[in-house]
Amino acid sequence: MLKIDPLTGLYNHRVLKQIRSFSATVMIDIDNFKVINDMLGHQTGDIVLQQVAKILKISIRINDYAIRIGGDEYLIIFDNCPVEVIESRIQKIREQVQKVIKLPNLNVSLSAGIATRENNESLVETIMRSDSALCASKNNGKDQITFAPQKKLVKPNQKN
Repeated sequence: MLKIDPLTGLYNHRVLKQIRSFSATVMIDIDNFKVINDMLGHQTGDIVLQQVAKILKISIRINDYAIRIGGDEYLIIFDNCPVEVIESRIQKIREQVQKVIKLPNLNVSLSAGIATRENNESLVETIMRSDSALCASKNNGKDQITFAPQKKLVKPNQKN
């Protein structure tokens, strides 16, 4: 089973099964991608997807994963990386996309959601939290990064 997306050259969702170690996940979405396809055609949309993928590839470390989840949605899985470094890298990715990808009458921007792994949280749980943070970025005006809130720990009743 192929684990590479044929359009972008990034990993596809099948690679998730082999990931054992991670410290954070970042969901990324191209803002207003449907408008790009509708106004400029799917061929231009494909070129934008490829350019974003290229920027992701050169922006992550060798032990991290850049994955095209589907459509215009990407996932980056970081391993053993401080959250400040992750935030800085994602901000640089957003800036590069805006600087490099030029379309007539359209600005290309990204929204992102970052979740750091908590306790023994599974990869799927962390991805779900970064996806919720991505939704918050989109709902709050797009073109931004949102951090997933920390999960609240429920303390058992203490006996005195």
